[in-house]
Amino acid sequence: DPGHRGGHVTFRHPQAEQIVAQLAGANIIADYRTPERFRLGASPLYTRFTDVWTAVGTARDIIESKLQRQP
Repeated sequence: DPGHRGGHVTFRHPQAEQIVAQLAGANIIADYRTPERFRLGASPLYTRFTDVWTAVGTARDIIESKLQRQP
């Protein structure tokens, strides 16, 4: 329903705050929301599909690398 769409996508992860910091290191702007959430904004005025693809792919890579390092 278009009336329920917004300009953000929120993900939940126990290390959300650290993920946001690592995304910032990759020049990807995200924000941390309690509890355990990080959010990406996608304005249709200036966000390209490839920008979304890169941001989500980078977040995935960060999460997967963290999971691989955990015992």
